[in-house]
Parts: sequence; structure tokens; C-alpha cells
Amino acid sequence: MTPNRWIDEAETPLGRLGFEVSDAAVLRCWFADQPPTALNSRPATAPTAKAKAIAARLKTELSEYFSCTRQAFSVPLAPQGTPFQQAVWETLQAIPYAHTITYSAQAASLGRSRAVRAVANANGANPLPVLIPCHRVVAKNGGLGGYGPGIDRKVWLLEHEQ
Repeated sequence: MTPNRWIDEAETPLGRLGFEVSDAAVLRCWFADQPPTALNSRPATAPTAKAKAIAARLKTELSEYFSCTRQAFSVPLAPQGTPFQQAVWETLQAIPYAHTITYSAQAASLGRSRAVRAVANANGANPLPVLIPCHRVVAKNGGLGGYGPGIDRKVWLLEHEQ
């Protein structure tokens, strides 16, 4: 892990949330019971002041979100993915708080109506669950669809936002 990337964590009602920050943005996050397979250990060197500031801001915004005083995150995000994944994740950030859309509507919003599975797969690869709200996408038949951190967490988040 390079010195300008730092791993920290925050307690949430859904469990401990780990996250990786750089000097400029949050790069990825995960629930402690589902760490990324390629998770590197915390660097031996101390985090930079910039990385610490990003981490502190994220912790504040998470606390506000879970206490129902924040509806959108403003901390800078820098998820790593393909151009298609980036486009999918941008559409997720446009879904208003307490609203849901279907995977097919999300695909249509990208001008890719026939790419529902690809959109669903990109949602599943979202490296910033909660922060990029893929929990707000549901199946066309009214079912919940999937959620990487677990359906129980998706249900909780959707109920929390109501």
C-alpha cells in the first residue's frame, strides 16, 4: 500500500465499516465481516494530514446519515472501475434519498436498455456501498434484487431512508 493511502474504520448501526482513503478522496469501503479479498494491511507510516481529514469528514457524514440528519454524502469519492462501471455508479448517485429505481430504469437512464445484467453487475462491483447508494436499486418485479453487503443490510438501509 502506498503511503498516501490509509485504512480506517467507523462504527455504524450495520456493523463496523472499513474504508480506504487517499489524500484526496475515499477510495473504497466495506463491512468488517466482508473485507475485500485484496485488502492490504495498514501502512507502517502514519497517515497524512489530508488523509486523516478525509477520514474524519467521512466519519462525521456517516454519523449524520445514520442519525437521519444527512441525505447525501459530500465527502470526495474516487471509486476505481471501468468507464462503464463509473457511468453506472454516477447514475446511482443521482437517485434521490428515500427513492428507488429498477435495474431496467437504471439501464435505460444510461441509454443501454438491453444492458440490465451488465448494470446489475456494475452495481454489484460498487466499491463504495452506502456512499454510492446501490441499495436504492430494486428488481422490476418488486423484489429487492441483490446487494453485496447482504440483503438484510439493503432492507435496513431502505427502511432507514423512509
